[in-house]
Amino acid sequence: MKFTKIVGVILIGIGVWALNISFQTHLPESEDILLDETGRMLESVQSFCPYYDPNDGDTFEPCQRVFDSIRNTWNVVGIGLFVGGILSYYKWIMQVMRMILDKFLR
Repeated sequence: MKFTKIVGVILIGIGVWALNISFQTHLPESEDILLDETGRMLESVQSFCPYYDPNDGDTFEPCQRVFDSIRNTWNVVGIGLFVGGILSYYKWIMQVMRMILDKFLR
């Protein structure tokens, strides 16, 4: 197997992982955080946004922007890695497309 194909598979895998993280990154609603009996949800949110208080509505918007920034960063990284992995298969994809096109043109 060629080195570029191995790197391509790794890049695609890491890109999908990063996209998965971006899709799961969101700031929970204040009610959900207050209903959490363990307190782990609040600890998790405060690790990214230390001044967040679920009882204070003024801290929600700034923390929402922090989580949006994190989500957008992971999204860009994931898309970049995924596209980089696909581009490593460019020659192979072009060969397959030529074979398909030749079969349809006959």
